[in-house]
Amino acid sequence: MNNTKLNLSNKSGKLVGIIGPMFSGKTSELLRRIKRSNIARKNWILFKPIIDQRYSKMDVVSHDLITAEAKVIKKSNEVYIYIGNNIKHIDDVFFDELQFFDSEIIPIIQEILFNGINITYAALQATSEGKPFPFIDNQKHIGDLLALPHEEIINLKAVCTRCGNDNAVFTFYTAGEKNEIIKVGGSETYTALCRTCFNELMNKKK
Repeated sequence: MNNTKLNLSNKSGKLVGIIGPMFSGKTSELLRRIKRSNIARKNWILFKPIIDQRYSKMDVVSHDLITAEAKVIKKSNEVYIYIGNNIKHIDDVFFDELQFFDSEIIPIIQEILFNGINITYAALQATSEGKPFPFIDNQKHIGDLLALPHEEIINLKAVCTRCGNDNAVFTFYTAGEKNEIIKVGGSETYTALCRTCFNELMNKKK
């Protein structure tokens, strides 16, 4: 962990995870919760990974183009740059596309929580192959984060674009062969599928 340590508070924050496939509304839900923090006049900060520049280099943008200003992170320990000196003044920390951070984000999240700050994150829990999504350093995967005690885990579902089932839990790669696990893209390269349709199309790829 970064040598910069935070001063522990007498209270602990709450951890909320928003997970699901692409196009299930994870970022929209994250931004909705940021809006509620604004209404409650709380001090918050939002982080996004540098790898995700699909709609904006600096802002978090949902697929329906709702935006919020974010701090862009290349390595997880850069979080300390923004919150280390302001720890007593921050109420809520938000992370978008958390699966694109490195695995050091897990102990950092734990430390932030121990300082009494609430954390809400949005993340894909699975790759387009249906496997646990690895952090970018391949040391751990999103399942290791989900194993932490959460006050709330919101498991969102999308609509299957193949059969119309509203219980789509898979992200499927539609742009031919995929030679890398982490490949950032939008509706031009990915779609949401239910389990039945995902299994059928994966079998055709074999």
